[in-house]
Amino acid sequence: MQHLFGLNEAARSAGRTQPVILDTEQLVNGHMLIAGMSGTGKSYQINRILASANRQGIEVDVFDVHEELHEAPGAVACKFSEATQLGFNPLVPSLDPHSGGIRRQIEAVVDVIGRTSRKLGPRQESALKYL
Repeated sequence: MQHLFGLNEAARSAGRTQPVILDTEQLVNGHMLIAGMSGTGKSYQINRILASANRQGIEVDVFDVHEELHEAPGAVACKFSEATQLGFNPLVPSLDPHSGGIRRQIEAVVDVIGRTSRKLGPRQESALKYL
């Protein structure tokens, strides 16, 4: 996939036009992180990347914790929650006391680890709960 991010500002100030292009064929892996202060255009740029990928028939998986990108062309959204078959992310605990609060969430994570891998020892379980 190729995506035009924009123009190289340093080259532009020197009177040249040099495009900044993302070419996934030249990447070591397909992962990307876009970070920046609030209002710097992260969501705008991500939507542009998703539109480029959609035009080129490329599927992209995005974990959108703020639910801002569901309107991107070709987007299929899914919600992780206890009310869906997908479940919820146990590493993002609910602080709502009506859902059991943080203690219940911690116990659920420890329980899942114990059921899906080797049982944790008492010190490992204690360290995990402390985290």
